Amino acid sequence: MMRRNRLRRRRMAEVREALETAQFGRFTLDARRRLLLADGVAVQLHAKAFDLLEFLVSRRGEALSREAILAHVWEGKTVADSNLSVQLSALRAALKKAGSTAEMIVTLPGPRYRFVGPVESPAARDPVPSEAAPLPPAPAPKSAPAPRRLAWAAAAAALILVSAGLAWEAIRPVNTIGGAPRFSIAVLPFRNLSVDRSQDYLADAITDDLTTDLAHLPASTVIARESADQFRARTLPVQQIGSALHVRYLLEGSLRAEGQSYHINAQLIDATTGAQLWAERFDTGWDHLGSARDAIVRRIASALDLQWDRVESARSQKDRPGNPDAMDLFFRARAILDTDDTLPGLTEAAALLEKSVAEAPDFADALAELGWARLRRVMEVGDAAPATDRQQAHEAISRALNLAPRNATARAARAHEFLLGGDCQAAQFAALDALSIAPSSVEPRLVLADCAWLRAQLDEEDTQLEEILRINPDGRDSAHLTLMRGSIRLLQGRAAEAAELINRAIAGDPDPQPGAPSMGRAEYARILLIAAADMQGNRKQAMAELAAYAKIWPNRSVWRFANYYPRDVAALPGAARVLAALRDAGMPEYGDATAALPAGDTTCTDGEWGVTPTSLPGGTVIGTQALAAALASNAPPLVVDLGRGSAAVPGGHWFSPETAATMSMRAFIAGVASSGQAHAGSPAIVIMGDGPFGCDPFTAAMDLIAQGHAGIAWYRDGEEGWSRSGHAHEDVRRAW
Repeated sequence: MMRRNRLRRRRMAEVREALETAQFGRFTLDARRRLLLADGVAVQLHAKAFDLLEFLVSRRGEALSREAILAHVWEGKTVADSNLSVQLSALRAALKKAGSTAEMIVTLPGPRYRFVGPVESPAARDPVPSEAAPLPPAPAPKSAPAPRRLAWAAAAAALILVSAGLAWEAIRPVNTIGGAPRFSIAVLPFRNLSVDRSQDYLADAITDDLTTDLAHLPASTVIARESADQFRARTLPVQQIGSALHVRYLLEGSLRAEGQSYHINAQLIDATTGAQLWAERFDTGWDHLGSARDAIVRRIASALDLQWDRVESARSQKDRPGNPDAMDLFFRARAILDTDDTLPGLTEAAALLEKSVAEAPDFADALAELGWARLRRVMEVGDAAPATDRQQAHEAISRALNLAPRNATARAARAHEFLLGGDCQAAQFAALDALSIAPSSVEPRLVLADCAWLRAQLDEEDTQLEEILRINPDGRDSAHLTLMRGSIRLLQGRAAEAAELINRAIAGDPDPQPGAPSMGRAEYARILLIAAADMQGNRKQAMAELAAYAKIWPNRSVWRFANYYPRDVAALPGAARVLAALRDAGMPEYGDATAALPAGDTTCTDGEWGVTPTSLPGGTVIGTQALAAALASNAPPLVVDLGRGSAAVPGGHWFSPETAATMSMRAFIAGVASSGQAHAGSPAIVIMGDGPFGCDPFTAAMDLIAQGHAGIAWYRDGEEGWSRSGHAHEDVRRAW
């Protein structure tokens, strides 16, 4: 530590010796006194922002890389790239607020940064500003001590004040008038409360790991361990410690060994008020200490990530309800994304993030979150412009990575972008890359779990889901992830374990029951419980479960459920066992193709599972035999399949999920309908889907008719009817 401090003093001294004072416009930079003056008045700057400005001015005209700036200003410490983005935004805002009308710091491709202000040596020194940052006030004595004690107390007080003064001078921020950085925290050394002092190393290890992990949270400013370590004794109130370290939050905790167990406590403190914002206790045995330490650190980091979003969003709503800045908008958007994954919620969050980026174009964390929000819109049912969202997500992620190559959120978003594009290998590499930067991040593990599921790697998927639940056991998706683990157990033939996990997921899942436009989590869970009961030898219970299920979700079939499995999963022996259990319980192999709406009703508004009309206004409805005959004719129709692709008509055009992520259904149909294939037959274009339950194909056929296409037919039986008829069909789903 002493060697690093000497190196730091030498490097900073070299800059100050070269610079001393510099004049640019109305500003004077006094390196010796560490002051920035605007017409003689001190400008409020955080210590790091001052160091950043000092370095940029000393290298005026040079295009400096992020790496060079981080190496100098942060002295080679491992910190998140967001620290530089936040300090740059704060520095530019301070210069603008102080009256700068010209852009002093420009961003170049790379990215690189250049100070372009006209720098001169001032003719005379500027006056010392009238206000200086005060030392933390010493607590008043409770009563006057006796004369002998007074002498000793005075000596002790002098020693304390000298020590405190030295510590304060080493770490004090420049001009602490004004608030600390919005997302700033110091991890105070965890205390070992055990009798055995040999456990001190473990408390220090937890402190180090947390300091490293928190540095990778979006938009965070994390005080280095060396600075926080000066307050190990906790002799000052938390408000004074927070003021000294110039942070809004303090994380403190303790470790206690009892018998064969460890008890670890952690709490988040508001350094401005002293209020406790969050606290949690973790228990683990001696024999699992190594793995438990990592899990505890990751869980604390994940919990704090959520808490900060909520606290900072509420604070900004209170402090700046009508004039939010870029950071306010960022936290408000994050608070929405933490709790609302509906299309309206994602739309609102994306709009806030776009405003944040407009305010601070170099705000890499906001760009990364914007990319995530748009990718999540692509996955939602009802996204009217998936191609636009996908393109805008790509642009935002690329900009974030260009600004901050080690931004873990942006790398995780890029991993998901690869997954949506159908490239699991690239997605896995990008996800592992993100985890190497931020081990407590959940999003990369979700990508790894999804890829493992698509490839039928059940053990790997379960490992990732288990780790996510360990890191974030109370997350919004915990019930869904628990349900997925139950589905894995069922495929592995472990029906009793599956039932326990599925029931736990149902108990904690707010997913609505009937009326969902696709198979929701609640329905999926009930189907799995039917199979689990039969696989445990309780057919009577399975039949009762199916009877209750069918009252809420009618017209379901084994065939339809089987098509929810990815192609590789469907080929597993475990999948065959699950489907056999559903048949044993009485679920029909195929749906009732005679189910129909009331006579004359041609509406279709219930999405994926709605009963479809039996007629097509302006077009025709074609049956299985008629379609087979038309395909065998000299002028076969063009077939567009909007189903799941497991029983596609040979030669048809399948609108796959990967295609859906890049273009709208209307654009896809318009493309294939004008591709020059044979349209002379009757019908010319046939639209089909999964079967007679699902409105998307019907709506697409109506859309083509409205566009003026002639010879439109709708094959209502769809893939389900084509499979039941025994005609040749293809499984065109992607093998991952």
